[in-house]
Amino acid sequence: MDESVRKQIELEWESDSLIIIYSWFSLFQELLGFIMFPATILLAVYAYKVPIFFVVLGCFIWLYMMIRDWVNKTHIVVSKLTITVQHKPLFSFGNKKIKTRGIKRVYSKLVRAHRSISFGVFLQTDAGSDIALFDSFYTEAQALYVAKEIEEHLNITTNGE
Repeated sequence: MDESVRKQIELEWESDSLIIIYSWFSLFQELLGFIMFPATILLAVYAYKVPIFFVVLGCFIWLYMMIRDWVNKTHIVVSKLTITVQHKPLFSFGNKKIKTRGIKRVYSKLVRAHRSISFGVFLQTDAGSDIALFDSFYTEAQALYVAKEIEEHLNITTNGE
């Protein structure tokens, strides 16, 4: 396993559950945010004459997002009955609980959103539908590792797919 995967993903076992903990922190992303945000604020205030209220509101949202990315971790709890995804300790969208019955395959794939690229772990059901479990891994190795661990824990075989 690649060292970058070990730095951001921890595995724990609790009774019959596998717990995968993924750290959101990325030094590159945080530094980029600290450099780009002040430049964007200056541009908004001086070039576009944005009212100060919106500038202050934007600053608070940016600060919350930076702190959230610094401290949050995604907890994926895989039991024989359910897979639960929780982002904590600070609020973030994307928490979910999925029943494991009917899961045929766990796989990773490239995710393109807006101007960013990330990698996600998806579930394919017996009915043929795809469910996004978590789609914000920085590297393909991280997504592949998590997909493999979930498949192994649930005893899912993909017949070489």
